[in-house]
Amino acid sequence: TNQQQMKIWSENCPENFHHKYLLVEAEISRIESRNWEAVEFYRKAIKEARKHEFIQYEALGNELLAKFWLAQGDEKIAQAYMTDAHYGYQLWGATGKVQDLEQKYSQLLATRPEKTGHLGDHAGRLDRMVDRTRPSDARDHSSGRWLPRLDIAQECSHRAHL
Repeated sequence: TNQQQMKIWSENCPENFHHKYLLVEAEISRIESRNWEAVEFYRKAIKEARKHEFIQYEALGNELLAKFWLAQGDEKIAQAYMTDAHYGYQLWGATGKVQDLEQKYSQLLATRPEKTGHLGDHAGRLDRMVDRTRPSDARDHSSGRWLPRLDIAQECSHRAHL
């Protein structure tokens, strides 16, 4: 399959292909309702894209993870990732994509990040919080949906007021 070929490329040249492989794995996991795996793959893909300075793929990973959290009904977490995606597309110069996000997700982009020269400031703090809340009780196993966690909600609420 195409993903098997991508894995071979990823193993032979991780700088150019590993983040792409991880993004596809994240999407496969999302489609197959393996939610926690999807989140982990998205986060790893974002990290790898950032590490190798692929701004467009870092932005894409943030956008896809934001959409994932929207589908889970968590706008607060989605906002952090969509904000990073928006900023990444700005850095990359994708003005059409920036405008598209602004039209489709204006409610998530009300607060703009300060221009720090790199992405991940908002979502990175959420990633660290999610790591601390990863125990198996973080998910309703009967429905596969994520349960709200007080510490994540409080951090997002705090960030919204900044």
